[in-house]
Amino acid sequence: MATREQIADRITELLIEHFDEFQDHEIGGEPIDISYFQRVVRNGHIQQAGASRRSEDERLVLYRSDVKANEEDIGLLDFIYETYNGPDLDLSAIELSISTTPVNIGPGMDQGYHDLIRLVVDGDIISFSNDLMNIFFQNNLGQFIDFNQTYAPINTSKVTQILDTNIFELAPASLTQQQRINRFFREYNELKPPRADLTTEETVAPLIDTSSPPDNQTDYFDEEKAAVYSGLYDISNAPPEDIENRYITWLQDSTDSNNENRSLEWLRTNLNDHYFLQQETVFDLEEGRPEYTSRSAGYLKIRGLNQAIIIRNEESNDMGLGTPNNPTWQSTGFTIAMWVRFLDKVNSGTLFNFGNPLRNNDPMGFALETFIVEKESYAGTSDGVTHFSDASTFNSNGFFLSEDVERFVRLVVKDGANAVRDSHVGNAWKDRIDTRELDTKDKLDDFTEGVSPFNYTRIPIDFSEWYYIVATYNPTFEESLVEEGLGSTYINDPDFWRGNINDSGYYTPYSGLGAQCKVEIISRSDLMRARGFQP
Repeated sequence: MATREQIADRITELLIEHFDEFQDHEIGGEPIDISYFQRVVRNGHIQQAGASRRSEDERLVLYRSDVKANEEDIGLLDFIYETYNGPDLDLSAIELSISTTPVNIGPGMDQGYHDLIRLVVDGDIISFSNDLMNIFFQNNLGQFIDFNQTYAPINTSKVTQILDTNIFELAPASLTQQQRINRFFREYNELKPPRADLTTEETVAPLIDTSSPPDNQTDYFDEEKAAVYSGLYDISNAPPEDIENRYITWLQDSTDSNNENRSLEWLRTNLNDHYFLQQETVFDLEEGRPEYTSRSAGYLKIRGLNQAIIIRNEESNDMGLGTPNNPTWQSTGFTIAMWVRFLDKVNSGTLFNFGNPLRNNDPMGFALETFIVEKESYAGTSDGVTHFSDASTFNSNGFFLSEDVERFVRLVVKDGANAVRDSHVGNAWKDRIDTRELDTKDKLDDFTEGVSPFNYTRIPIDFSEWYYIVATYNPTFEESLVEEGLGSTYINDPDFWRGNINDSGYYTPYSGLGAQCKVEIISRSDLMRARGFQP
């Protein structure tokens, strides 16, 4: 990027390159030299030395800037800068030519020779003169200093009579290691900034202890106060007039190359990486919890898959749930509890049923079912985004993290009003819907109009784990999705539909509000751990 100073420098360089043409002239009987152009202080004024040349007694005037030294050139420099695109000007486009060319002096007169001087910029003649000594930008030469190219031989024998040639180095005594350590810590204590966790009249503390009551452990970082703190004390990017009052930079500043790897943050990281444990020690604690011992004398084991035992009252048709003509469960409700261990991740089926609430002919009763959802079934659906109201992926909603399948459990009931109810809940990714009219399996399982499978109770894929499943139907629960009220307010809150939020919005173990069907699970390991036994 060209500046006016660089344009002046370029013109000066060209004058030096053509200085031989100046030396061909004589003024005052002497050839032109640098001392002719140099500026001196005479009679209290700064002026060009001129024909009388600068004497050794006269003080030479030099300027820091060529533009300042040749203020009479400012008009020329401004013209070049503004006409030829300033910063985009190519300095090599500025040329100076001095040549001797025959010209006609006048009519009837012989030809004569004159010095023609041209200052050319990008092919354009900017300044023209036929007298080498009258071009005004020649004064740029006044910034140069001449020197003698000869030297006087020195008589070494006489020099030793005047100068003391025995020179001794005044080297300080070396410090001991302990002295160096003492100096290091003394310097550190003087150069570290005020504490970042202690607010004083001068200090704004960005590290804060928010515990109540305070536990003397900072646990909050205030970014706004941190910026103020760094602006007060960091030597990085400090104003020049204040730099001697600053301290070691607190947090590493990538914009300050002078203090790269010279901050308190770098020092802390270096110490942690090389001189202290980088991983917490894991202690092998001895297991102190007892093992659980089953209280029953024995158990019945079914070795085949898809097998079950039906226990019923042989003396009547009532199995505790009423008869087909008098289904007392529709008014009293029921609870089904069972231990289950799933041995694969491909099979679906019924865990417990009383009739079939979703069959085409004479649907009735209820069923506790388990089913599998495969991730590949949703290929081409943007990883599940199109199936969730919050436009999130399967993984962000907690599905298919370790397996490509998920297992779910649901309870489906055909109630006394011949309406279908099930155990799905509302979630952040999908609202709960009204299932009363979804009277077939196809309608209930339709992803668009029916229930999302991801809104049912999920069971982890673990072939070694037993799960205690509790399915409950309580017809006294107020379940409403079509009327304005709590159902609309908490439509995507799973805790409300499980009966744990009352009409005031507070948590409770039993609210009487929510879904009439509910399925809850707990693993054997979690149950044993909660009861104080080894899992």
